[in-house]
Amino acid sequence: MRKVLVLLFAMMLFAHAAGASCTPRWTSPTTGQPGAPQLPVSGTITLSLAPNCTGGTTFSSVVLFVGCPDALGFTCPDGWPAQNPFPNGYISIPKGSATTFQFDTTTVPNAEYDFGCALLNGGGNAIGSCHDGTGDHDQMLIVSNPAARPSPAPTPQAACMPTITSPASGATVSGNVPFTFSAQGCPLGFFRLYGLNQKSDNGTLDSTKAPNGPNGAGAILWDNSGLVLEAKVPSIPLIVCNGAGCGGPRPAPTASPTPAPCH
Repeated sequence: MRKVLVLLFAMMLFAHAAGASCTPRWTSPTTGQPGAPQLPVSGTITLSLAPNCTGGTTFSSVVLFVGCPDALGFTCPDGWPAQNPFPNGYISIPKGSATTFQFDTTTVPNAEYDFGCALLNGGGNAIGSCHDGTGDHDQMLIVSNPAARPSPAPTPQAACMPTITSPASGATVSGNVPFTFSAQGCPLGFFRLYGLNQKSDNGTLDSTKAPNGPNGAGAILWDNSGLVLEAKVPSIPLIVCNGAGCGGPRPAPTASPTPAPCH
């Protein structure tokens, strides 16, 4: 990252001539400086610096520089890292006037990095740098984020295939016949029954409306509005048996008229 900081140093010479001077130094993280163990970091890290401005000098903004280590030369070689995120050897990130700010390390590949800084005055000129030409004061950090885990495949949803569970297929029915359904994987709604010469939304069919003998019933699952057909329920065969000899309800007897007495 020397190339960009050499340029900053040249800008600072002009500022020094005008009496403006700042010598910022990193205060957090506190390790990773030359001669100290390099600090592994991951996730979002917090960086802090001390401006160290003298002679009434004030700065207006901070620029964070992140680039390949100076030990690798002026530009990042193609092999650093395998996916080189810095075509120019560094990235610069304006951080406003704060001296404590954050950096998301997951935005760069795992590797060793130099973290540099520059202080700018109101005119946008550098008046201080973490690399001031007399020594390397970049923060050397090793980004080491865990490998991203693949997202689990979504659990497949059961297909909506409703069936009639009662009465059983082929059952003999009489009177009012209640129906039950299996509707796993189906959206909320209601079943409309069709069969035995009628339709019904209340879950029952009156078998006395159909003649005795083979018949059948099916249904349609509608959404709650009754406008969207969600699924068709396969029909089942039924045997209607009402009246004498079938064990079902017998028709009410017709009252015979009482003969009038003879006079």
